[in-house]
Amino acid sequence: MSLLGIFRYLSGYVDICVKGDCAEQFINLCAKQKITVWRIRKELGILKMRMSVKDYKQIRALRKKSRLKFKIRLIKKHGIRFYIYRYRKRKGILVGLILLFAFLIFMSNFIWTVEVKGNKEIKYEKIISTCRELGIYDGVYKGNIDTYNLPLKLILKLDGIAWCSFNIEGSKLTVEISEAKVSEKEDLNAANLIAARDGVIEKLEITDGVKMVKIGQAVRKGDLIASGLIDNGIRTYTVKADGQVIAKTERSFNFTIPKCKESVLPTGKKKSFRVVNFFGIKIPLYLGNVKYEYIDEQYEKRVELFGGKLPIGITTRIFKEVVLKKEEIDVSYAENIASELLAIEAKKLKLHSVKISNIDCQLVGSEYKCSVTAVCSENISEYQQINIDNKLKNR
Repeated sequence: MSLLGIFRYLSGYVDICVKGDCAEQFINLCAKQKITVWRIRKELGILKMRMSVKDYKQIRALRKKSRLKFKIRLIKKHGIRFYIYRYRKRKGILVGLILLFAFLIFMSNFIWTVEVKGNKEIKYEKIISTCRELGIYDGVYKGNIDTYNLPLKLILKLDGIAWCSFNIEGSKLTVEISEAKVSEKEDLNAANLIAARDGVIEKLEITDGVKMVKIGQAVRKGDLIASGLIDNGIRTYTVKADGQVIAKTERSFNFTIPKCKESVLPTGKKKSFRVVNFFGIKIPLYLGNVKYEYIDEQYEKRVELFGGKLPIGITTRIFKEVVLKKEEIDVSYAENIASELLAIEAKKLKLHSVKISNIDCQLVGSEYKCSVTAVCSENISEYQQINIDNKLKNR
């Protein structure tokens, strides 16, 4: 709707129709009296148009004085003034609207939702819980938020944040962070690249320094792979050797697996408990507690207004009854579990590939002691700082 349309709706306008032999001359009469009409159309010999309420009252008075023979009939009324007149005796609606606007003005002094942007390695839940410890949560009063000191406190309290800011837009608070870039290897000015483990080189990518080994060559832990000392025939200088060295290695892993395995079996019985959250205040809607073993699921539904979420909602927690069943496992099952644990450990160590060469599980008391030998493919490069006299560096 245009600005003119909004103005006409607020002031009020009407749809009318004009009948008679001199209906077309009605337009000339309106132009002479400087009366604005719009959406003029002729349907089945009847002239239809729109005009403001003020002009409609004026044109009715002019029709009586005019000698022209035409009839004016009101078709429909438009505008907020007609709605107000229709509900003029229902004072509760007016009171309700006043209370609504007063409530919205009051609510605008609080933070409705807290968002986090810029995090990749640090978990969202961890940032939100730390902010809550600092007094930042859904429903906090805006006047209690120190946007200057709180980011500094968050940086000191939570590791891995290099920069942080708190931005308030309306009733939404956005925590923008920049994570610290932590190098996996020590940052050295001058360094060699050496082997961190015994292995046979499969792939060699040296981006800086002098290559000292070849693909297919066996190396032992501590052997020089790339030198950071370079002699170009004119002078000798140092660099930080860098690159990636993928080698085939052999690793041994030890796992302890209980002889008895616990299985969780759902019975189908469940209970739902609900809690009303109102600006950080939790109001339980239940009595009693759960008296059986369970697994639980939690869902939260928040009230939305004008596309934003209010710090008001209902949290539903569903408790599902389970039965814990214990059963003994055999050696083959223990070996399968050891293989799964090996895959998890390989992911932690960032191994490129793992192939089990031997697995041995022995029952000792109530546990299986599993020893796994695996052939791995991994990056074995490691930095070694070069200690050299400054005169040699600048020679």
